[in-house]
Amino acid sequence: MAPGELLTSGPEPPAQVSQPGERDRWARVGLGMEREAAAAAGWASVDTRGGPHSRAPLWLRAHVGGLLFSLGCAIQRHCGKVLFVGLLAFGALALGLRGAAVETDLERLWVEAGSRVSQELRYTKEKLGEEAVYTSQTLIQTARGASESVLTPEALGLHLQAALAASKVQVSLYGKSWDLNKICYKAGVPVIENGMIERMIEKLFPCVILTPLDCFWEGAKLQGGSAYLPGRPDIQWTNLDPEQLLEELGPFASLEGFRELLDKAQVGQAYVGRPCLHPDDPHCPASAPNHHSRQVPDIARELSGGCHGFSRKFMHWQEELLLGSPVRSPQGRLLRWGAPEGGGVRGPCGSGAAQDLLGQLAGTGRGQVCRPLPCARWNLSRFARCRYAPLLLQPRTKGLVLVLFGALLGLSLYGATWVQDGLTLTDVVPRGTKEYDFLAAQIKYFSLYEVALVTQGGFDYARSQRALLDLHSRFSALKSVLAPQPPRSWLHRYSTWLQGVQAAFDQDWAAGRITHHSCRNGSEDGALAYRLLIQTGDAKEPLDYSQLDKRRLVDADGLILPELFYVGLTVWVSRDPLGLAASQANFYPPPPEWLHDKYDSTGESLHIPAAPPLEFAQFPFLLSGLRQTADFVEAIEGARAACEEAGRAGIRAYPSGSPFLFWEQYLGLRRCFLLAVCVLLACTFVVCALLLLSPWTAGLIVLVLAMMTMELFGIMGFLGIKLSAIPVVILVASVGIGVEFTAHVALGFLTATGSRDVRSAQALEHMFAPVMDGAVSTLLGLLMLAGSDFDFIVRYFFVVLTVLTGLGLLHGLVLLPVLLSILGPPPQVSLPDGGSHLPHPDPVSLPLSPPHFFLGPSPAFRGPETGAGDASSTFILPPAHSHILVEASKDPSFPTITVVRTYKDSPPGPGLPSLTATGGSEAHWGTHASPGAFTTLTASVTVALHPPPLPGSYVQEVSEEPGHPMATEPKGPGPRC
Repeated sequence: MAPGELLTSGPEPPAQVSQPGERDRWARVGLGMEREAAAAAGWASVDTRGGPHSRAPLWLRAHVGGLLFSLGCAIQRHCGKVLFVGLLAFGALALGLRGAAVETDLERLWVEAGSRVSQELRYTKEKLGEEAVYTSQTLIQTARGASESVLTPEALGLHLQAALAASKVQVSLYGKSWDLNKICYKAGVPVIENGMIERMIEKLFPCVILTPLDCFWEGAKLQGGSAYLPGRPDIQWTNLDPEQLLEELGPFASLEGFRELLDKAQVGQAYVGRPCLHPDDPHCPASAPNHHSRQVPDIARELSGGCHGFSRKFMHWQEELLLGSPVRSPQGRLLRWGAPEGGGVRGPCGSGAAQDLLGQLAGTGRGQVCRPLPCARWNLSRFARCRYAPLLLQPRTKGLVLVLFGALLGLSLYGATWVQDGLTLTDVVPRGTKEYDFLAAQIKYFSLYEVALVTQGGFDYARSQRALLDLHSRFSALKSVLAPQPPRSWLHRYSTWLQGVQAAFDQDWAAGRITHHSCRNGSEDGALAYRLLIQTGDAKEPLDYSQLDKRRLVDADGLILPELFYVGLTVWVSRDPLGLAASQANFYPPPPEWLHDKYDSTGESLHIPAAPPLEFAQFPFLLSGLRQTADFVEAIEGARAACEEAGRAGIRAYPSGSPFLFWEQYLGLRRCFLLAVCVLLACTFVVCALLLLSPWTAGLIVLVLAMMTMELFGIMGFLGIKLSAIPVVILVASVGIGVEFTAHVALGFLTATGSRDVRSAQALEHMFAPVMDGAVSTLLGLLMLAGSDFDFIVRYFFVVLTVLTGLGLLHGLVLLPVLLSILGPPPQVSLPDGGSHLPHPDPVSLPLSPPHFFLGPSPAFRGPETGAGDASSTFILPPAHSHILVEASKDPSFPTITVVRTYKDSPPGPGLPSLTATGGSEAHWGTHASPGAFTTLTASVTVALHPPPLPGSYVQEVSEEPGHPMATEPKGPGPRC
């Protein structure tokens, strides 16, 4: 059929259909369905020739193709409605964008839902609440050169200026102004009965700031707040001498309890007793050791061993927290601090292929379908058929392909050993930025992570002290744990405090200052021990004075008396707030507040309320030296093993902190990845086997997909891409993406006829262009990622996906056709003579009536109620000098054609004349017609338009027995390349 010709088809309706509407509906049964007509004819040919074939796959794909075509026709007929509904849906979804929010909670982005880490996080938030969580903010100072040191007064002065600038930042939010002093974390503020002292302490109590400046008087400049007392200048940490202040206020107020508190905390002179970095500073206090000598302190010696806050007992900053990785001499002396220096500021802050097969079986007509322009004859399909397939399917080429892909697989297996687990923050931050430099320095020199060992409820803390201490010891023994000596957990501090109270009681008891009947003459701690020892825990008889000299608060092993555990916890929390804050116990439920007055001996004041059973407590730890993912995994495995060991002793505990939050996934990441890929490959095999109805073909597809995934994993190792949740998602998705490159080629092979080589060539001919177009469009989409400023986006997405696309092309268009030509399954349609094409089916005559006629070559269609007829009625062409009018109809694919012809003969007899057509090009009246009986003849019919092929498509010249370049036994001249 020449370009631009029109083709209509329509079977004659049954005789019982007489209504015009019914006849028109029946006439439209076959209209525009050339592929369906070809499919039906092909199916009939296969079904009647008796060659060995598989009926089920052909039947299934033919019917699925028919259903899809019907769906397309329905959408075409109601295109306006479909478009309207689609626009409504699009508008509704677009409104949902207003509620879209950027997820900034890394826990939700990184932690697997339902995992043990997510359950532990939920438990922590249920007990402490969102507001109880604080974050650490870090300021890092680096030397300008690798050989320079920042262990100089000038460098520390610069550090002070930067820290002061950061601490004075104010933010206006919710109608209020917020600064560091309002939101920072403060160690427990003691409760003092003297109102004046309590208000002064509340104003002066500093934030917890870890800085090397705490070794010097200049560290006081970072502590905000001030207090006013009559007759004195404003009290600040730069001029506050607590010992001198207590001496001045002693005559005016009773401060024994406060003095005892400061003595226990070892506050001393606070900052004014420390050396000045710049002795010439006019504000340098006279109590500074180098005030009079004006000698610059030895900074390396002062920083060795760490520094202290205002309390030497509870605020010891370890050297590793302040100096990172300093350079030392063989004797252990600090020589150079060329590494970054920092201080922490903490604050709470497929049916088409079936139709192609059936069309191939039945649509090979005599003559040529279309003659495209010479410039459009060469395209990807023609290249695949005439050049690529003959070269690829040569025996030598096949062997070379198998060797090369085997080498690629072996190299990828070696590269897989190079893949490391991990994803650091520097991977997701643009290089060359200040943020990247900061994170790189932090990872290199300050690889310290605050973690906690959380103990839950569900067991008796009072009778599980030994198990708790053993758990703490096992955790402290981990290689990465920076454990202070002596241990500083809440249980150790609680026990040590009770031992001190017991010692004070023993002294007062031996001296007679405390008796069975009174404790007024004893010390504060002795009176506390007196009240603790008489507690019974019985609501009816809460006090028993006979127990004073018969039991002790802490036994020889350091274990607290179980009967007094929760009573003593109330006293410790109320009387030792600095020790409690330093322990970071975070008790829940919190023990009640209790005020002690040793002079009040009434029964109500002697009774001490017991703290509620604990449901949450924690032991804080510091992990150091964690730079590689293997270090994190080792630390996590050790922590989990310690918790499991404690669980066998009845202790319910879990580790908490950022290492467990973000690196926990690596414990089973590779196992889960392997399991996911195996499950996905198995599912792919099942789906392909069901849809293709060929387990053999599905097995080859899965084999190629497994090779693609393995090779992509190995290439990641050579590219230095680390394995984390994001690359694992891409690797798992590579199985599904690879299906797009392999399933189409496999289906084309499966639905072709002939030998394996011929079928592989036909699959490449039909699928080379679609697969290549899909790959090119994917690469064009990925190009947008190549220009990202984030190295993470370029390496983990653009590079990986580009490599995946390239591997898909190579495996889909090179390896798979070779494997199919060697190991491919038998065809689903095999011809008796072993050829690659069925001969053209015999023409089927269609009884025609005036509203139904064909223009050009007619497809062989066997409609209902139609039998064999005269082959001479197969073709009909418009009469000479006729006019063809095209009228649009509801369905744009099927317009209405009106043919008008003028005659000068006599009027016709009853009914319309019958028209016949011969193999020529002119229509003839039947013998019973009377031309000239009327002046004009008008016939309107709905037809299907068949436009010329799109540029780049291949139009085959059909012949009696078409052949293929790869066919071993061609039956005719075959198509020309």
